[in-house]
Amino acid sequence: MKLQKGFEIPNKHGREKHCLKLLKSIYGLKQAGRVWNLHLCKGYIRLKYSQSKIDPCLYYCKDTLLTVYIDDCILIAKTNKLIKDAIKEIS
Repeated sequence: MKLQKGFEIPNKHGREKHCLKLLKSIYGLKQAGRVWNLHLCKGYIRLKYSQSKIDPCLYYCKDTLLTVYIDDCILIAKTNKLIKDAIKEIS
């Protein structure tokens, strides 16, 4: 396992005295897709997007539509500026 970028151990022998604790693993589990979708949904709602009642993969905010498919998303808006602003906000 590789350490996360920016994570440093205090001394050169620290690797022998430290271990990392995995808090949650979802990869390979049946519920992985559902957990990922709930995580995205909470994030979009925090950013003031509303989830469509007809299609749960569609979110909207003012003049911007965002649709999610697995790990991709499509942004639709009236102008390029609105799309760029939405990308900044989501990032």
